[in-house]
Amino acid sequence: MKLTTQEYREYLKTHIRFLYFVARKCEILPTPKMAFEDFLDLDMNVKFAARNAFLSDDTLLDKYLKIFKNRLSASELDILGGFKKSISNSFLFLKTTKDYNIFLDRENEKIYGVKALGDPLDTLISQIPTFVTAIILPFRGKIIYDGFLGETPTKFTKEQLVSMELLYKAVMEENKLITHLD
Repeated sequence: MKLTTQEYREYLKTHIRFLYFVARKCEILPTPKMAFEDFLDLDMNVKFAARNAFLSDDTLLDKYLKIFKNRLSASELDILGGFKKSISNSFLFLKTTKDYNIFLDRENEKIYGVKALGDPLDTLISQIPTFVTAIILPFRGKIIYDGFLGETPTKFTKEQLVSMELLYKAVMEENKLITHLD
C-alpha cells in the first residue's frame, strides 16, 4: 500500500529539489537567495505554493531538466519524467486495500490503485470515502501521488456507499484496476 523506505527517500529527494528550483524561479521563497537546506525547514505552505506554480507553468520542468540534465541520475530523470505523464484531478478516494489506495477519476470513470509515499493514506485522511485533489504519476511501474493531498470531507448516503462498493467490486472482477501509467 506504500513505497519502500528507499523508494520514498529517492522520490522525496528528487521532488523536493525540483520544488526548490520552482520556488526560486517563481520567487516564492521568503528570501531570494535562500539555501536549499533552509528551504527544507520551511512549512508545507511554501512547498505547496511551489507545487502549484509548477502546475500552472508546465515549462518549469523542461527548464529544470535542461539546466540540470547532466547532474541528474537516470533514476532522477525517470522520476521527473513521471510528472509529464501525471494526472491532476479531483478523485474519489474510495478505500484502502492491502495493496492500494483506490482512487476513482470521475471525469474519465477510471479507477486507479495508488501507492502511498511514506505514511499510509488512511492515516492522513479524516474519512474514507472522501474527495481528494491530487496529482498521480508513474513511479517504477506503480502509481503514486506527489505528496500533496487536498481533502474535501463529504457526507455520503447509504445508497451512495453501496453504489461505490458495487462499482469497486465490478472493476476488480473485470480486472480493470489501473496500477501503472507507464
